Amino acid sequence: MNFNNNGIVALSTRTLAAEMGVAAKTAATALADLQAKGWIVCTQRHKKGIEGNALSPEWRLTMLPTEHLGKPKAPTYDPRFWEKGKDYEVIEYKSSKRPGHARGDATRFRSANTEASNVLRFRGE
Repeated sequence: MNFNNNGIVALSTRTLAAEMGVAAKTAATALADLQAKGWIVCTQRHKKGIEGNALSPEWRLTMLPTEHLGKPKAPTYDPRFWEKGKDYEVIEYKSSKRPGHARGDATRFRSANTEASNVLRFRGE
């Protein structure tokens, strides 16, 4: 049996910041931007705790398949449907989302040969 942990990927801003070599606020802004553009979805919010009981938020990467109750679930490909000015809901780190044009604007991935302006180009397509 293959196990897919997409949807239960635990990652905190502190861990991400340490791995990227940036400040925690920058990491929170990056996670907020990734949510707004549809690249990731928060499946469980963080929980504050004392004596080591805190939990990191859990994420689902929308470009990868996931499993629910042992059954495979296809990727949702949310970034393909993102449009400028119509961001997805930011659930975790909402206060870190920057208004206006933000880093993470997926328009650089748009294909020049597509008729629909909201179609993204990905490797292997």
